[in-house]
Amino acid sequence: IDVRRIEGYRIHNLGSNLYHLMALATGRCEAIITGPCYLWDIAPALPFTRALGYVERYLDGSDLNLASMLTPPYGFPVAQPLIVGPEDLVDELIEKCSAD
Repeated sequence: IDVRRIEGYRIHNLGSNLYHLMALATGRCEAIITGPCYLWDIAPALPFTRALGYVERYLDGSDLNLASMLTPPYGFPVAQPLIVGPEDLVDELIEKCSAD
């Protein structure tokens, strides 16, 4: 995903999906965009983001299904970015990222 297309946002990559999710859970960022990764890269932080009512959606708008990641190779079932954050912001980012 070319994040340069997302106008009106500051984009940072600090290297760790788990770190990004915990930053989201503690109010240090507004949303995260992650490329395909593995279950252990995201699962430990999801209780914290979900407790805040945040959603996880792939770029095509489909929801993250953890059950699909519980069998080898334990990665995303689709080769798409995942966006996590408040539902309205996630929907807005999906729209901005999907725009041609």
